Amino acid sequence: GSLNLCGPAAFLHVWVKRDPVAVARFGATLFDTGEAKIGNLSIEPGSDLRNQDYATVKGRMTYVCPPADWMIMSSIRDSENAIVDFEGTPEEDFAGMTTPEEVTDWLKSTGLYKSVSNEANWVSTKGTSHALGLVPTAKRDIIMLVNAHVLAGSNKKKDPDEIFGKHFPNHFIVLYGPVTQPKSSEVSFNIWTWGDPPASYTVKKSIFEANYYGAIIADLR
Repeated sequence: GSLNLCGPAAFLHVWVKRDPVAVARFGATLFDTGEAKIGNLSIEPGSDLRNQDYATVKGRMTYVCPPADWMIMSSIRDSENAIVDFEGTPEEDFAGMTTPEEVTDWLKSTGLYKSVSNEANWVSTKGTSHALGLVPTAKRDIIMLVNAHVLAGSNKKKDPDEIFGKHFPNHFIVLYGPVTQPKSSEVSFNIWTWGDPPASYTVKKSIFEANYYGAIIADLR
């Protein structure tokens, strides 16, 4: 979780669950040839990333990302960058940023889904009522866009304001169950977040509403 790759990570988490063979073929082709395809979408990382020394990068990670995961996610991210190179290191921030439109395109490219609806944005929050309508099922995957403050808001060890900046969506998470309100002042959600196993979070409604920016909803064929 020390790499700024939450967008590719959320996508890969969903994709490998739905089609592990396709992911394995993608990774093997990428390793053998330096490029591969997600459906018709070509993933072609730049030479800086292809020549990167994973062992050196690994030594700079607070939490080590396994090499195959690192290769796949870094390549997907770098291939999308038209201006700034992503070289697979923990120090990169802007170069690792992912838009909801990109995650939507990646999901569509797998060919697994009959519809992928992008109901997320970088500008305005969506509110609790929108989140309460999100229900992942055996045939529906949901990736939420948030400011990571919404997760730190349930952590009593540190003030979330010390960890994350406010008022900007900076994190993608995969929803594992319906969003609920155990109390009128609270919101609960069970999610997978980059670098951690699935977990349940309960935060103040005010924190949730200030940090939830919508979701990408993908329905299987």
